[in-house]
Amino acid sequence: MARFEDETFREQTILVDGNQYINCTFQSCQIMFGGYDPPAMPNAVFDSCQFGLTGRADLTKNWLRFISGAGGAELILEVLGLGGGNQQFDDSDF
Repeated sequence: MARFEDETFREQTILVDGNQYINCTFQSCQIMFGGYDPPAMPNAVFDSCQFGLTGRADLTKNWLRFISGAGGAELILEVLGLGGGNQQFDDSDF
């Protein structure tokens, strides 16, 4: 994907999937992740930015909301690797 270095982005909507943003500054941007390859953003600076999900990532967010509404907040933490439960998950579970 694309590589950006020492750049400043202003008032843009940026789909970050798979891109590299090295030492970049984001001012008043909407940073969107679509659920594909995660971006690399070492030393990035975010000033008055909003973050959001789109595409596959947004579908995942909706699924996690559904699970949470069904009383599964602890399960969500476990799926994300943040819980202390004993249940193990891998990609074949979903």
